[in-house]
Amino acid sequence: MLFMLIRRVFLGGVTVCIVSLIIFAGVEMLPGDACTQFLGEYQADEELLAQCRKDLDLNRPPIDRFAEWTQGAITGDLGLAADGTTKISTIVGDRLKNSLLLAFCAMAVGIPLALLLGVISGLWRDRIPDIIASTLAIFAMTIPEFVSATLLILVFSVWLGWLPGIVLTSAAAPASEFFPEISAAGDRFILCDVRSYHAHGALIGYRCDGQRLCSDGNFERRSLLADGVSACAS
Repeated sequence: MLFMLIRRVFLGGVTVCIVSLIIFAGVEMLPGDACTQFLGEYQADEELLAQCRKDLDLNRPPIDRFAEWTQGAITGDLGLAADGTTKISTIVGDRLKNSLLLAFCAMAVGIPLALLLGVISGLWRDRIPDIIASTLAIFAMTIPEFVSATLLILVFSVWLGWLPGIVLTSAAAPASEFFPEISAAGDRFILCDVRSYHAHGALIGYRCDGQRLCSDGNFERRSLLADGVSACAS
């Protein structure tokens, strides 16, 4: 097991090195460079281009620049963007954080669901629950991701309104801004402990920070969006 893990990590590192070399060579063979892209190929004059290439060390041989970038990448320094000030590690780090957030959300839903279906299939093997769970699993594996993603957006965003269908926010934004509906739902009501009062061993009433007991047996909800106004749920 350990040997296989080491082998996987080694092969992954070799793959990253080969892909990086191919991408670097391909960019070098394309017309123009980072300065023409940043300044504009038809707007920047030769003096500005020469100064930009000097500032970004683009006049050095490509093999030297690639070797220096590789050494920096090993230590976490991926260099600077075309503007010469923004760190690539910052740009990638924000997007990596968001990717890990999405992966965690997918695992939080997928792993319990997989365990539940596995337990159902094990308890009712070759019976109707097992057949239904196996059929759903096969359909989930065979349906293309773009089709299942569209269906999930339709259900949870359009029909139920639990999650946003699209999020237009900065990559460096906090996680709460990626799920505005969930955050708003969590901040909408104040929840408090319910205390019961007894007299001579008999339950006589409840108190929850001044909230009254509604006719349906639930306490009134105090909305944060209505300046502390309390009302029973309809």
